[in-house]
Amino acid sequence: MVLEPMIRSLVDQLCENIHKYKNSGRPVNLTNAVASLTMDVITEYSFSTSQHCVDSDNFEGGRRMLESLKGPTEMCHVVKQFGWLLPVLKSMPVWLAKKLNPQMAGILDFEHVRPCSVTSSDLTYETRT
Repeated sequence: MVLEPMIRSLVDQLCENIHKYKNSGRPVNLTNAVASLTMDVITEYSFSTSQHCVDSDNFEGGRRMLESLKGPTEMCHVVKQFGWLLPVLKSMPVWLAKKLNPQMAGILDFEHVRPCSVTSSDLTYETRT
């Protein structure tokens, strides 16, 4: 499999970093560790670049991404009811959006590095009969 060597490499990095915590006696947050691994696998596979969350101190990259994902999840119901809101939010400068909603900083930073190239007009829907 093409993915297996990449995933093995990232898991090895994760294990090495967890081992460092064992030797230091500091606790490790496994939720953040697994989120970091997941983020690195997804970005490496999807975008051929890694966020290096596995290497971040105390797996902060994974924690930031988990927190960032809560923002859009909480907003999706509001945005669905007010269709004009999403284009307004997307047209805001990144610095202003971060100021208004710090939880979104991780996603905004990631989108700034890898802007989404798919829009709703690019999608096609099939209806089943």
